Amino acid sequence: MLRSHFAKYTKLLTALTLVFHALELADGRALEAVGKDSIDQAWARYLEKHARRIYQIALSPGETSAQLIAEKIRKQQLPNPFSVRDVQRRQWTGLRAKIDVSAGLEVLEECNWVRSEASTP
Repeated sequence: MLRSHFAKYTKLLTALTLVFHALELADGRALEAVGKDSIDQAWARYLEKHARRIYQIALSPGETSAQLIAEKIRKQQLPNPFSVRDVQRRQWTGLRAKIDVSAGLEVLEECNWVRSEASTP
């Protein structure tokens, strides 16, 4: 999916180059020819990072949830010990659904960040 997404960048970056060049011409900052300054390679890096971030959320929700839960653990925003319900009850973005919380905790358990215990009745 990412390869397909990045294949569209050729046209996008060409179009952005022309837009930036037109703006520079309008401001009187550019020569008549399209120059290297018309397209900043930082745009390509920014767009790539942005795309990877979005696709990561879609392709690996467990890892994304794990990162969110780990941040809550680091900030001591969860009791020790805590349950899936404790996380879900807070209604944090990305951690509202039980399936997301459970997937994140599975990843954290694989990484030895948390350990599941049987709940007492």
